[in-house]
Amino acid sequence: MRTAALALAIHAVPAPALAVAVDSESARFQEDARRLEKTGDLDGAAIQLKNAIRADRANAQARFELAQIHLRRGDPAAAVKELRAAREAGFDAGRLAVPLARAHLQAGEHAEVLAVEVPAGLDA
Repeated sequence: MRTAALALAIHAVPAPALAVAVDSESARFQEDARRLEKTGDLDGAAIQLKNAIRADRANAQARFELAQIHLRRGDPAAAVKELRAAREAGFDAGRLAVPLARAHLQAGEHAEVLAVEVPAGLDA
């Protein structure tokens, strides 16, 4: 049941950005990345998110956003790497399940999709 719910949710629209306290320099890079993403400049957004992470290695939100960019650019391996780093930095595991499953699906890693931990309530 949970696997079916996750499969349906994989194509859902990503959840809104999570507000977290981050270094002000890192926050500026993140804001710039969001602006660039809105204009369609995914390469520029990725660079600015990497700068945000360099400024604050614990910026889990920047890692999550960078993973989303990697997914949109067709780089699921990089997305998985950033999603795992976001989890290690304390990002909400429930919000990671769908993008992580999506990344594994894009990579053709079907067994990994089934292994993604589904948060409680997603199958409700």
